[in-house]
Amino acid sequence: YDMSEGLLVEGGGQFAEALGAVVSSAYEAGTDNAFRQLRRQFVLAFSSAVQETDAGLAEELRAAFEQACAEQEGFKVLRTAGEIPGRMRVILRLESQNAAAMLPLFNQCMGTAAAGSSELRVWIPQVAVCKPINCFLESGDKEGLVVPESVLAKQWAKGLSIVSPADRSSFCFTGHYGKVIHKASGSLLLD
Repeated sequence: YDMSEGLLVEGGGQFAEALGAVVSSAYEAGTDNAFRQLRRQFVLAFSSAVQETDAGLAEELRAAFEQACAEQEGFKVLRTAGEIPGRMRVILRLESQNAAAMLPLFNQCMGTAAAGSSELRVWIPQVAVCKPINCFLESGDKEGLVVPESVLAKQWAKGLSIVSPADRSSFCFTGHYGKVIHKASGSLLLD
């Protein structure tokens, strides 16, 4: 799975109610303690919603969440764009053993689980995959695109954006490519 965007968790009824006030206060306060409280409330609301259909899974989730909560950055719970009530983005830091242990448990919750009054739903959002830069390069003479090594060796060149044809993001390439070289003049292509 591509976990860069995290998991989306949405629930109505009691799940949305349990998170509503805590989400608002966490974002208003903006403190570590407020977000810690948000994570704890999410754990309680999520495991309670799962418990309505699978008590064993709910207990496993609660234990895994508690271990990940002990690590400050094991996982994050964020509100989504548009602030849809009851919809949260959960980002698991997979380098964290405790957070990584939660992924199989979330997999068991994937799709829609009509969890009583909470109607809990868990899914991984579709992420648009960008094409590599080489898909946009015109074939032909690339000599005009080559920036001399002497320019790249200068002290100020360390701040330049240098990309390869395999990269999937860059600053813009302009008509003055290679003529005016400055950190704000766009990316340079290194072949």
